[in-house]
Formats: sequence, structure tokens, C-alpha cells
Amino acid sequence: MRPRVLPEHVLPPGEYGPTFGGVYEPLVTLGYLAAVTERLRLGTSVLVAPLRDRFVIAKQVATLHQLSKGRMILGVGVGWNAQEFDAVGADYAHRSAITDEAYPRASMRSPSARGG
Repeated sequence: MRPRVLPEHVLPPGEYGPTFGGVYEPLVTLGYLAAVTERLRLGTSVLVAPLRDRFVIAKQVATLHQLSKGRMILGVGVGWNAQEFDAVGADYAHRSAITDEAYPRASMRSPSARGG
């Protein structure tokens, strides 16, 4: 079964306002979905890592992984919309380096994500 993934936009881009204007916070939404489903694989299409605290993300995702019985998939990216970074006071120019520092082993997957 293909996982269902949620996007993240702190500040939806203007031209996509009607499309992204109703975007819920993805990890909270996935927590709800984990509670009301049993087989659906859950994940983020791209969580904009430089806009979030890495330790909070780690705790949230580990919790979701446990509560969903291993159905959580985390997609992480550096972001592309400078306005979102400006809105929250994040460093757009160094977003790639920030992400690399926060997630040095991001390509490693948990044993359950590999099917083991």
C-alpha cells in the first residue's frame, strides 16, 4: 500500500493560497490519522527541516513511529520559499548547511522502514 503523505507550508505561497491555504500542521495531523487507522502508512512529503527544532522533530517523529506501530515515514527537505523563512526569522541563505548539520545521517532508515 502506498503511503499517504502530507506537505508542510508555514506560509503558503500566494499563488497557491487556495490550494495550500488549508494545509494542516503535518505531524499533528499524522498523530490523529495514526489513532484512527491501523494499516495506512503515514508520512510527510517534505518537512522543512530548517524551520523546526531538530530535537523536537526527533521526539515527535519517534512518538508517531511508536504510536503508529512503525507506519511513520519522514520526508525532510531544505525548503524553497524565502518568505516562509522570513516569516519565522529563519536563515534562508544557509538552510542547506543547517539541514546537513541537523541531519548528518538522514539517509539512514530505521529497521522497520526497511521491512526488517
